[in-house]
Amino acid sequence: MTIGERIHAARKSKGLSQEMIAAKLGVSRQAVTRWESGKSNPSTSNLLQLSALLEIPIGELCGTPDPAQTEAEQLLALSRCVQDQKVKSRKQMARSRLSCAGVLLLGYAAVYLLARLLFVSPSDYTVMGWLFGNDAARQVGYLYGWLCQQGLFLFSLLFSVFVALLGQRRLGLITLCGFIAGLVLGELLGPYPDGASLGRGHYGWLIWGIIFLCSILMGCFAEWMTRRKAQR
Repeated sequence: MTIGERIHAARKSKGLSQEMIAAKLGVSRQAVTRWESGKSNPSTSNLLQLSALLEIPIGELCGTPDPAQTEAEQLLALSRCVQDQKVKSRKQMARSRLSCAGVLLLGYAAVYLLARLLFVSPSDYTVMGWLFGNDAARQVGYLYGWLCQQGLFLFSLLFSVFVALLGQRRLGLITLCGFIAGLVLGELLGPYPDGASLGRGHYGWLIWGIIFLCSILMGCFAEWMTRRKAQR
């Protein structure tokens, strides 16, 4: 069992709610929820208060029960336990960020390859030409070809993956959705035949740009709201 699971079990056995624990420790209920779910760890001082409040020895709370330990040994064990939990939390966070980044990378790769599979015949190009050539990209559609040629497809991918690695998973996922929505709507609604003679025969780039920028703003707002809720 983790420290959070032990806190949860001890709290339930005492018939205390998260609100009661939070009030006695002077923290928010959300903080207690994060402790019990393993999303964060209580500080050493909070663990000492929890030990007294829940009437459970420090060693038992940390998973190292030993009645023969002196108070100094228990405090040392507590300090080590807190450090171990912090290391585990960092590893879990790193795995979570890498997993999200991997999902985003696969999402962009799926869009990139699926478009070429549907609209470009591999027999007409070499393998490298089919995968990376601008001529093949333009066969998919004006906007798709423009995004590839201008490097904006790669830029969008790197942006979403980078923010996910920084822990902004919602921003990364929302920008992926914004990229796909902008690409689809830009291809469908962008053609403007009347302006072709003037060099303005397609406004898909504008539609895509607006939608992608809006997705960045929406992602930032979602991240802000998440942090705000966590601080309450």
